[in-house]
Amino acid sequence: MSSSSDDHQNDAPILVVQAVTRRFGGLVAVSVDRLAVRRTLARSALAKSEIAEAADARSALELLLRKASDRPFDCVLLDYNLSGDTGLDVLRELRGAGDLSAVVMLTGQSDPLAAAAAIKAGATEFLTKALLTPDRLEQIIRGAIRVADAERSAHDSNK
Repeated sequence: MSSSSDDHQNDAPILVVQAVTRRFGGLVAVSVDRLAVRRTLARSALAKSEIAEAADARSALELLLRKASDRPFDCVLLDYNLSGDTGLDVLRELRGAGDLSAVVMLTGQSDPLAAAAAIKAGATEFLTKALLTPDRLEQIIRGAIRVADAERSAHDSNK
């Protein structure tokens, strides 16, 4: 599968937002598990992606909202549990600002209510950390980017 869509996703910017503490090649993650997420990404076909990290909800939102006007992230990996705020808070604010980036919510919980809340708040995908493998993460990110691209196209055609 070597379409131009796949080609641009090989180095898509990704933002990983975890509490520690797409087309353009970016992803964001914030979490105590940030090294595990980075290692998983490094072992996937997305290893060449530009990765930015945010340590908390506030810095993630600043980075996301600033980046949106410049060169938006193709995908955001957002931890469900963040220090100070929840990933849901970040997601709601991001969507409220009109950002249509792909968002993959990561969590250590396998609670179906948490998954439903994340999807209702605007997450493109939901993934438990227990299922985090290089192939699975790549598949989820690529799928989320395709969905977000389709949603952007539909949104743009309705303007």
